[in-house]
Amino acid sequence: MLIQFGNNQFLLNPDGSMYWLEEKSLIVGDLHLEKSTSYIDQGNFLPPYDTIDTLERLLNITKELLPNRIIFLGDVFHDNSAFDRLKTIEKKLFKDILKKNVIWVKGNHDNSFQYVNIKTYTSYKLKNFIFSHISNKKNKLEISAHYHPKVTFKFKGTKVSKPCFLIDKEKIILPAYGAYTGGLNISSDIYKNIFLNNYQIYALGNTKVLKIEKKF
Repeated sequence: MLIQFGNNQFLLNPDGSMYWLEEKSLIVGDLHLEKSTSYIDQGNFLPPYDTIDTLERLLNITKELLPNRIIFLGDVFHDNSAFDRLKTIEKKLFKDILKKNVIWVKGNHDNSFQYVNIKTYTSYKLKNFIFSHISNKKNKLEISAHYHPKVTFKFKGTKVSKPCFLIDKEKIILPAYGAYTGGLNISSDIYKNIFLNNYQIYALGNTKVLKIEKKF
């Protein structure tokens, strides 16, 4: 789905990524790679397939859209040692993705991790847009992540919950991209403190993005 934001065009993709047409840039937030393996020391086991799934989806969308740049909005990894837990094939996929020009904004989960030869930022400004991990009230034309927004609504009589984009005239919050990420429902007061205006809700469908007309 194509939207206008700050007099620029952005394509909202059903995988949870966003493509900035004017800058040919792919934007993603909250991959949380290796979330599954982070629980092993606590005696909890999750099927360790989140990283391969997330990276394959990201690689597929880059092959489809051919961006000149990828902008990571933080929490690429679930913790600072997660990169060391990647399997060989996962490291290869990750390196293939990083062959693109990368802007890497640090998140709160992996703020001490530093990938070789990749510069990281606490926030980044390109043209008139500010890219952050956590939204700051003072920022205008800000694109951020962190909160993993989800919306609950009825579709063909069935109640469903889906990750979503939240967008008003000044801010965009992206859904989490990672396969095992949870979500914070849009009913949370947190969003009321971020958005000064009525925001639009765009839920992720299987093959397209759906605009949700009402707040739930």
